[in-house]
Amino acid sequence: MEVLRATQESRIYAAIIAVAVCVIFFAAAWVTPSQRGVGTHHQLGLPTCGWIVAADLPCPTCGMTTSFAHAVRGQFFQSLLAQPMGLVLAIGTFLTGAIAIITAVTGRSLALIWMPFCTRKYIILLCIFALLAWGFKILAYRGVF
Repeated sequence: MEVLRATQESRIYAAIIAVAVCVIFFAAAWVTPSQRGVGTHHQLGLPTCGWIVAADLPCPTCGMTTSFAHAVRGQFFQSLLAQPMGLVLAIGTFLTGAIAIITAVTGRSLALIWMPFCTRKYIILLCIFALLAWGFKILAYRGVF
């Protein structure tokens, strides 16, 4: 695989992304995952999900904070149960952070690693998985699982 040199501007962007990823994971490590699979975000001072308040139905992102909190602790099965898409996003966020750190520190652009996954087919599959994960979350919230 060809390794490209990152521009100075790209290295700065990579450093900003790396810091953002670290903040996300520090926040996930700071909170305690909710046993209910939702509500962990309350520890960050955020309000209850409007969908739950209005319709007693979790929104597509309900359980993401709980999922990240489990993932950062290495509790991948619990992360999957809290919100399947959350586990996928936590892994993707970690990989993005690792690539950003490598790019910022070494100046080697690893952006080409992501290119095979940016095709329409993979984006559609990711959207389908997100919808299925939301359906799973609704069923879990209703006590089916």
